[in-house]
Amino acid sequence: MDYAKVVASLKERFPSGTVVKQSRQYIPNQVYTDRLEQSTGSEWSYEIRELEINPGAGYIKAVVRLYIAEYFRDGYGVDVLKDSSKIPTLTDQVINQAFVNAIDSWQMGWADLAEFRTWGDNPALAYLKDNNAPPAEGVPIQSKAIEEKACVVCSKQLGQDEIDLLKAIPSFNHSKLAYCFEHLPDHFKRRLSPEILQSYMDKS
Repeated sequence: MDYAKVVASLKERFPSGTVVKQSRQYIPNQVYTDRLEQSTGSEWSYEIRELEINPGAGYIKAVVRLYIAEYFRDGYGVDVLKDSSKIPTLTDQVINQAFVNAIDSWQMGWADLAEFRTWGDNPALAYLKDNNAPPAEGVPIQSKAIEEKACVVCSKQLGQDEIDLLKAIPSFNHSKLAYCFEHLPDHFKRRLSPEILQSYMDKS
């Protein structure tokens, strides 16, 4: 497998009309799966690395690892659990969310979704709206969508690891709140699984 060619294929635009335009624009999981099949020659797989169903705390959380040949990326999904009768449905949704989160790190669908996302207005990603043309010389291709967040306490610019940690906190509105790890309130830290917290500590 030529990994570079596979990644280039994953980033290609989808046919017009692929993006579902509802309350929030998205690309169906089946479309992503078909692109993976076509681009990798079926040399891909995924595994659920973590699945936590916690009715007491009111959340379901999943970590999915997506493999392309020997390469892999991890994705995270979480949702609020208020009704135990919805556990099967919400579990599938959270696993799918983690799957798409992993795919996102390969930039699949970026060119199609850029016009609907705030990060698509960033000058460094302007090439995504220009018929999927390559970026200008010297502009790096990002491995993840550019996210700029600052701690509400100390105004420190957050690193991607800190942003990912906030996203892993159940029932935490990371679109409106942001904390560096030092100023993250303890009651939010307690919502994190020991594994995710330890993984963050190991990286930092």
